[in-house]
Amino acid sequence: MLQRTKYEDGKSKMGINRLLGNGTYEAAFPPHEGSYKSRHPIKTHGAQNHRHLLYERWARWGMWYKYQPLDLIRRYFGEKIGLSFAWLGWYTGMLIPAALVGLFVFLYGLFTMDSSQVSKEICEANDTIMCPMCERNCSFWKLSDSCVYAKNSSCIPRYKLKIGITVSSDLGNGMHVAEGIAMQSPLGAVVLMQILSYKLPSH
Repeated sequence: MLQRTKYEDGKSKMGINRLLGNGTYEAAFPPHEGSYKSRHPIKTHGAQNHRHLLYERWARWGMWYKYQPLDLIRRYFGEKIGLSFAWLGWYTGMLIPAALVGLFVFLYGLFTMDSSQVSKEICEANDTIMCPMCERNCSFWKLSDSCVYAKNSSCIPRYKLKIGITVSSDLGNGMHVAEGIAMQSPLGAVVLMQILSYKLPSH
């Protein structure tokens, strides 16, 4: 395209090579050096260019467990893009320990939800009548109806909810926030009871 594009009126005023020749531009580089695919395997014939190497060794789902070729990324995309991928790689790696801890907490709650004392009390509360969720077209309901929600809530890391309520209580409106959560759904009421089963720090 650059070879056939006119830059002025006239038959000879065309092409990037003529602009390079008359000194308009000092140099010109293609946006991509060669194809990113090859007929031959990279293991036996090697990479044709940097683009081909990045495609085979980096831009694939199967390469998720390997380190990023940051020098090659910086050389091909530039400093800013290279720094961005370096940051994303480090950030993603730091999420792995948190993900493992979260998975452990979830599995622990999943296997122990039937033995939770709070869940048992909620599931056995057949005589406890709860107020309607809304003013119109809502009826009274039994606390035991939220048995499934109570068991499911045991899989949620409740210490996060406790920390949130503790911080809110320091601001003077923690219980108002908790009551607002409880009014939204049966799960909110169960979560509130789970939170209140812990002792908040005294002031």
